[in-house]
Amino acid sequence: MQISTAPKLRTALHHFEDPASGLNARIALYGSLDHPALGGIRILPYETDEAADRDAERLAYGMARKAAALNLPYCGGKTVVRGDPEQIKSPDLWKALGHAINSLKGLYVGGEDVNMRLRDVTALSRHTRYVVGTLTGCGNPAPYTALGVFRAMKAAAMHRFGNTHLMGRRILLQGAGSVGRELASLLAAEEADLTVCDVNPRHAILLAERHGARIADPAEVMEISSDIFCPCALGPAITATNVEEIETKIIVGAANNQLADNALARTLHARDITYVPDYLANAGGLIAGAGEHRSQRDFLSFDRQAVTNDINRIFDLVAGYLKQAETMDMPPLDVCEEYVSRKLGEGDAVTPAEAGSSSSSAPRGPHGWSPL
Repeated sequence: MQISTAPKLRTALHHFEDPASGLNARIALYGSLDHPALGGIRILPYETDEAADRDAERLAYGMARKAAALNLPYCGGKTVVRGDPEQIKSPDLWKALGHAINSLKGLYVGGEDVNMRLRDVTALSRHTRYVVGTLTGCGNPAPYTALGVFRAMKAAAMHRFGNTHLMGRRILLQGAGSVGRELASLLAAEEADLTVCDVNPRHAILLAERHGARIADPAEVMEISSDIFCPCALGPAITATNVEEIETKIIVGAANNQLADNALARTLHARDITYVPDYLANAGGLIAGAGEHRSQRDFLSFDRQAVTNDINRIFDLVAGYLKQAETMDMPPLDVCEEYVSRKLGEGDAVTPAEAGSSSSSAPRGPHGWSPL
């Protein structure tokens, strides 16, 4: 095992290679590590080891912010396995990856992510107990993530339109993967005016046929006017190239790292576009994984209803940040980052919600919202 450190992100990057099984993995951890790191496992054919390293660090950094925003007792973690998921999955791979996770002695707890399915998590769980998303736990996290995005969307609609109704709202869904499909079902039940797109045309067609939605060309998605743009695909959806082209009122979705640069949140704010920070909107999967991890630790059955109740509170979380941001005429991401940076000990910044307070207690969310 080789360990390197990226001081800028305070990330410990652990490399694991096992030629016999084909394992080429890295586990990135971000934070003080006073608590275990929780984050999914993704398998992608990265062009280089350096690209895989960067993605692991970036994703662990985002997971830490997500946990901090919700006041969950976890650091950020992510496993990235380099390889073609159609070729490298095997019993030997799961055994080698399980041993790699075990070598961290509980510092990291893995789960489902890109190209990692329930059957894969089940196979991996035979070799490590440091994994969530199992058959006896929360299982596939996609429905939980979709529910969190749905609740965040409702909060943003209330903030922007004065009500939570999505009937007839023009919603552009980018990405028809597992979370996108679950979210589309929730939106269709609300009778939203849904347009879907995906780089895999078949996925978009199947989803559109199921819900009577329109299909958009992924290359032209930024040219489509909508009330709500919902990024649920890989990679940054908002870049310096397209930020001025987006015609929408709200951006809220399941994708990680939706902004190529956080400074783009200020451009969106100047254009009167409400951007819900991705790590707030897509926190449902993390909440479900944390619920399963707690049940494992305390030798209890997984409490699905309690987890659902916690995910529903994302509505209050997002509503609080949006109200605070409006009051201070700041992008919601900047307000959220102030709170998260203080929580993670990344500097001496004081949360806007704490400004002027003499309390020395732990930070709380905006407008008295009590984090999970």
